Amino acid sequence: MPIERDIIGPPNVRGVCPMGVFDHPDFDQHDSLHYIQDSDSGLKAIIAIHSTALGPAAGGCRYWQYASDDDALTDALRLSRGMSYKNAVADLPFGGGKAVILASDDVPRSPELFRAFGRAVASLDGRYITAEDVGCSVDDMRYVREETEFVSGLPQSGNDAGGELSGEQQSILENAEISVVAVGGDGIVRQRAPQVH
Repeated sequence: MPIERDIIGPPNVRGVCPMGVFDHPDFDQHDSLHYIQDSDSGLKAIIAIHSTALGPAAGGCRYWQYASDDDALTDALRLSRGMSYKNAVADLPFGGGKAVILASDDVPRSPELFRAFGRAVASLDGRYITAEDVGCSVDDMRYVREETEFVSGLPQSGNDAGGELSGEQQSILENAEISVVAVGGDGIVRQRAPQVH
């Protein structure tokens, strides 16, 4: 069965992307790449889905002011690939994905911006599950949640997404420790990397 390759939108979110997406050094057989622009809220974002081989792509949403569009693309591609491996090593039923919202001094951070991002996530019909990441707050994710059910990591009450570890979270930590041991101090990998494609 062929992997769906779906690039939506222009390859330049702001300005000109100096290279083609498929020639980008960090493009690694990603399932799909989505460029989102909402003129009403000012949202400009990229959602990169690296793999859905193990389940829907899961990974946080980063709100960051990038020096260039290519830097934002690079971040989304690298981070989504990293999430594929993190979820596979932790033996979770998720693939890897990541979203980056291109912050700008010209566009104020607003509930409308995050609601627009929520609509973009909803349009992917469950292929990507987002969460809080660098630059995003629990409140931001609550605005996203108003538009889509595909948000994880929100607290049951209050503003703290932390608390006691669930069994799944404990498994992630244990697998991360095993992975660190597998690499070892000399940098030699003693365990085969998980297959994500």
